[in-house]
Amino acid sequence: MRSVGRLWGGCALVMAAASLAGAATFTWTGGRCCDRDECDNWTYTGLPATCYPSTSSDDVTIPSIYGGWTIDLVDIELLDDVTILDSVDFG
Repeated sequence: MRSVGRLWGGCALVMAAASLAGAATFTWTGGRCCDRDECDNWTYTGLPATCYPSTSSDDVTIPSIYGGWTIDLVDIELLDDVTILDSVDFG
């Protein structure tokens, strides 16, 4: 009976970790031009599914910079929250 309790406890822990995976806050750095799906263009905190915003639980901040940014965002409606701190040209 004891091993069954441990098994269920382990399953609950795995399920909790899986539910947290994919939730992240990303900040645009533009380190590699304008592609949204380039890892070098983002810094992040949390447990993202990928190294760029890709799930409905991802939050995105696009910081202010002289001259603005040009960012190719595909499926922006899939993101949770997008904060733009200056002018951005969505190409």
